[in-house]
Amino acid sequence: MEAERAAAHAAERTARRDAEAAQERLRLMAEATTLLAGTLDTGELLDRLAGLCVPSLADWVFIARLDGDGVVDEVVVHHTGGDPAHLQDVRSAFLGRHLPESSPAYEAVRTGGPVVVRDLRPETLQPFSRGLDPRMLAELGTRSLLAVPLPARGGTRGVMTLVRAIDDGFSASDVGLAVDLGTRAGLALDNARLYEQEASVAEALQRSLLPELPAIDGVTGAAHYTSASAAAAVGGDFYDLLALPGDRIGMVIGDVAGHDLNAAATMGQLRGLLRAGCWDLDAPDPAVVLGRVDRLLDVLDVPGLATTVLLRADRPVDGGPWRVECSNAGHPPVLVRGPDGSVRPLTEEHDLLLGAAPQARRRTAVVEVEPGSLLIGFTDGLIEQPGAGGGPARDVDSGTAALVGLLAGLPVGLPAPDVCEAMTALVSARLDDVACLVVALH
Repeated sequence: MEAERAAAHAAERTARRDAEAAQERLRLMAEATTLLAGTLDTGELLDRLAGLCVPSLADWVFIARLDGDGVVDEVVVHHTGGDPAHLQDVRSAFLGRHLPESSPAYEAVRTGGPVVVRDLRPETLQPFSRGLDPRMLAELGTRSLLAVPLPARGGTRGVMTLVRAIDDGFSASDVGLAVDLGTRAGLALDNARLYEQEASVAEALQRSLLPELPAIDGVTGAAHYTSASAAAAVGGDFYDLLALPGDRIGMVIGDVAGHDLNAAATMGQLRGLLRAGCWDLDAPDPAVVLGRVDRLLDVLDVPGLATTVLLRADRPVDGGPWRVECSNAGHPPVLVRGPDGSVRPLTEEHDLLLGAAPQARRRTAVVEVEPGSLLIGFTDGLIEQPGAGGGPARDVDSGTAALVGLLAGLPVGLPAPDVCEAMTALVSARLDDVACLVVALH
């Protein structure tokens, strides 16, 4: 009877341990899902993965990300208390090289499955330890290891090697848990890789579509752009400053509907058409240019709608004012900040946005502007921001009033770059793309 009771108690303890272990595995995987899905930064993702592994699954871990040619292009080594210099030695030994073909990590990548090695000794480590000091590896605690691939779309793009300081450090349950974690980490790592590729393309597109402002005698320009999408880093807002025929100055700011790569592609075509239109041999005024561009967008089947304001400025004669011509296709009005710091709209006139009605009538307003003034263009993302305390977004009128108040409060004579930087203070949330263009007329 006593033996039966002891056996029952032993079985109960075993069942309790198994239940606790299962619960711990579920907790770890739930935490892994949350942490790994919470970032698209590769370095941070690998750090989070290492933190999940140590000390829950291993005494230390070696994680390698592989490029398309199988070269290790990023390494994370995490230990419960290892010497940082030793961990850096491990990183340096593998970074920028292929994995040793004799290593468990290489075998895990090759086969797509886990590889367990027990009872490690200096002589068994030597073939794949890249010349690392055996005493250092012993100090880190390297007696058994488990290499798990990090599978991605179309192949394996990384490997995770868990290491313990005991000879038989990994049970079948440990292997299953590590494989599950590696699968989730591989998918998260691949998502981060795809995001980085798209962000790189977007950044290159951004640089090509939003040029450096040219140096033009008699004017000083400054511009700012921020996309609504942190993932794409590009959108449909644009600006331009042009030296035009007849020693005139051109200024453009606009907003293509949307804030993604499609909007950016449309923006690039629109900006090219506007530049070409401004340089037509008959030197058309802004309304004629916008009308021609609108018809070309229709003929060329360029998708999307866009607001745009186009200015052409004639230089002062005999100390007189600048003569500024303006045509507005549904865009927020350009503001004028006078030499005394006063702020007003250049003109309130505006017509239909581009892409709505190719034959729409367009008008050009002519305004005289005093030398020393600033012409200030912006897109609606600047003025449609959350209200105080994160409340509902301001409408265009209240947002414009806030901008006018900010500009009027700036010091008189503040240079265009400083004014442009001050305007960005209105942006409290990335709800839309934001573009600003400030041109000082000397």
